[in-house]
Amino acid sequence: MSLKCACGAESPIQHDITENTTFTCKDCLAKKVQRLSEVYPAEHVPAKKWGKKKVREAISHNHFERLVENRLKDLGCNVFRNGWPDYLAVKNNKPIWIEVKHGQDKLQESQIEMFEALRSIGIEVRVLSLNNGAWRDVLEKWTNEKNQ
Repeated sequence: MSLKCACGAESPIQHDITENTTFTCKDCLAKKVQRLSEVYPAEHVPAKKWGKKKVREAISHNHFERLVENRLKDLGCNVFRNGWPDYLAVKNNKPIWIEVKHGQDKLQESQIEMFEALRSIGIEVRVLSLNNGAWRDVLEKWTNEKNQ
């Protein structure tokens, strides 16, 4: 089911929603944050009167993250939030990212995109299948390769 913002804009994502689910488009969200920042400039927020909780409620972290993500995209950046490998192993200051898969588990589209992005900037990413009984040997081999 799709959601609509109060301005009529439709969410680009299909949602499994409950009756209390709401959607605010990025334009309305940006306007809301702008209005709040004009009414309550950061240096003038009455923190003692409001308390930290009230200040956090005024502009939620989640809304701010979406604004940052949208701005980065507007600036031409590829932005990745999902699909990070399960582990970052560092041995002798040399990193290796490892994704663990088991059984019929396969890489998700977000993982494939993330791994390609990491590899494109020279970061090593490996996928370890637990179906292989020799996974301990594989890990030892990978970590020893990094130290040669």
